[in-house]
Amino acid sequence: MVSLQNQLEASLSSALVAAVNSQDVEVCRNYFSIFTNIQRESEFRNYYYGSRRGPLVEEWQHARLRDCDTGSYLEPTSVTFPTFLPTFFSSFLSILHTERTSIPAIFPDPRPTLSALITSTLSALQPSFSQRLEALSTHYAASALPHLISAYRATEDFAVATDKIMEKVSYAAPISGEEQSGARLRRRSSARMSLSMTRRMGSHRASISGTGALAPPTLDWDQELFEPFVDFQVDYPALETRLLEDALKTSLAAETRGRVDHARLLRERAVDVFGVAEEAIARCTAFTHGYGALGLVQSLDRLFSAFAEASKAEINSRRSGQGGQSWTTSASGEDLSDLDYTADDWVDIQALLHFLEAVRTLLDRTVLFESKLRSVLVQISTTLRQQRGDPMGIFMTGANRGKLQLLMQSTMNSAELHELLNKVDPEPSVPQTASRTETFLAPTPPTPDPRRSPHLYAVPHTSLAPPPPLLVAARTAISNLAKTCQEALQETILSPLHKHLATYASSALWSTPGDPKAKRPLTGGSALSEVQVPTFSLSPSSTMQHVAEGLLNLPRLFEVYADDDALAFSLETLPFISAELLRGLADPTPPPDTALTPSGISHTRRSPSLTLKGSSGAQAGANPAVPPMLTPEAVSAAWLSSLGLSLVSKLTSEVLPRIGKLTPAGAAQLSSDLGYLSNIVMALNVESAELEKWREWVDIDDVDGRQKLKDAREALAPGEIEDAVMASVVRLRGWV
Repeated sequence: MVSLQNQLEASLSSALVAAVNSQDVEVCRNYFSIFTNIQRESEFRNYYYGSRRGPLVEEWQHARLRDCDTGSYLEPTSVTFPTFLPTFFSSFLSILHTERTSIPAIFPDPRPTLSALITSTLSALQPSFSQRLEALSTHYAASALPHLISAYRATEDFAVATDKIMEKVSYAAPISGEEQSGARLRRRSSARMSLSMTRRMGSHRASISGTGALAPPTLDWDQELFEPFVDFQVDYPALETRLLEDALKTSLAAETRGRVDHARLLRERAVDVFGVAEEAIARCTAFTHGYGALGLVQSLDRLFSAFAEASKAEINSRRSGQGGQSWTTSASGEDLSDLDYTADDWVDIQALLHFLEAVRTLLDRTVLFESKLRSVLVQISTTLRQQRGDPMGIFMTGANRGKLQLLMQSTMNSAELHELLNKVDPEPSVPQTASRTETFLAPTPPTPDPRRSPHLYAVPHTSLAPPPPLLVAARTAISNLAKTCQEALQETILSPLHKHLATYASSALWSTPGDPKAKRPLTGGSALSEVQVPTFSLSPSSTMQHVAEGLLNLPRLFEVYADDDALAFSLETLPFISAELLRGLADPTPPPDTALTPSGISHTRRSPSLTLKGSSGAQAGANPAVPPMLTPEAVSAAWLSSLGLSLVSKLTSEVLPRIGKLTPAGAAQLSSDLGYLSNIVMALNVESAELEKWREWVDIDDVDGRQKLKDAREALAPGEIEDAVMASVVRLRGWV
């Protein structure tokens, strides 16, 4: 019996191929009935699918693609894969349109048959769809993602058109009641050897399936279509990061001629950076339908962080920056020519102020971009929750069901993703149903009195704190950029004072012989010969007088630009400035309804001046307080305090330890200098424990000093380190 069936199949195969190629529906339907009767229905379908997909397989195989085939790169007729794909899908749709009328006239199950034709065609492509995408990704390297998205969109368009064809096919009438009933009874795959497994039907039909399996009951053509993209979608974070890093590298490599205005350069580069960031949001939505949101946030955070770090590195080259009008000529008539600054110093101060203002603008723009990113994530969260509530895909459109199911089953649909989405869009908790007793005992809200203001019963907002930041590393990097700029500005402002202190440690005053505190005997042998004659305090050295004069001139600088917003930006990152000091300088906090915008930034004067610390507090989960509002005078006071502390820190940590030796006379002179400096810096609201410690140890004579050293060392706990100031003075005074 099997032999007879094989002989019959062999005798009919040539005529069947001719009928399929000529699209003779009537003959094909008769042959389908014959193959069904001899239990060879699966073989008939193999012949049919192989014949109909042949031209498509040949078109795919002979395409000359410059970005997928190494040998086609220089051919003038070669095209890119994203350009070829719509043409290929157009040919595919042309065949499907033809089969929309042919298949219902031949097969009793037109929709599964058409789905099987699509999947068999896709699986027969050589090189495979996945291999072409891999070659495309390798060819474009860092810029591969946009080309993958172009191919993905072309595939989506094909899926939409195919789904419409499938819907139309579902309305086709069955060929006849008897044939459909008979087909259902005999639709089994023959386990016997089929001649179709050993014969070839031409070069373009060489990949006809010989498994004998019929079309599956579910229409999985769409999953077969989108499955080659899944690996690249899972790899979206790496693809996006490479693309953004390449874009940033291109922006930073832009040539600049002449003297560079770093503030303007920062603003211009920010335009490019935020432009590619906007495009990244669109790419994430187009390629991953929101499932790549976690990778998107991480890539954007890394982009802004790298941009801020690269800008930070360029501050060191500020001396070769912009030229322009010096501060002395633009100071509203103020005469600052007596200050000990060079022309380069004035230009440097102006350039750094402009750069600090540009950093403030960068932070403002980052916060606004973060708000847009948050709104996109909220939309993604809403969409994904709807999909989770529809696991069977009932409410998904046919064209989207397959690709969305693949994404839902991928590793992108992770707990970390939903944790991120729940942070920006918390899932509402389902209220528990109260018992009848609780409902009965619950107090009834008072009835509003129309004679009273309705605001009496308004529910206050639970929290005015801004939402936790998404781009945490970016904000930290911008904060560090502001801090570096502030330190560079302080270094320039204090540069004349640093020049005076450069030779302070090597002064000959410290090795002056004599001891001003020693007893001096009187001439003659009178009783007054042992009386100690009082000595008057020494005058400060000329170096310390110049330093003090420079400190006292600092307020004049800030009187000129007291209203500059750049000075008020990010005061919390000023060196040696504490939050307690800023709160002490702040005005009373304004009403929250007018002081804060939805982004959590105060805009009454210097909008983001205190936002960086607030953002870190929000990250920790606490509700940060409303940023204190500072007047121009308070801003100047904060800067003067920071400058004074910076100078004192340099003196106590770098200059004084370099002194080689202190004689009693040198110690007396140093004590006079430190006391004079202490009085000067107190006028700038500066108190330094290190300065007072140096002054205290230097002012002690040798006898008391050795005793105090002995007491201090005896009081040390096991493993405790000796005080650094004490150790330095002991070395200088030779007490060991």
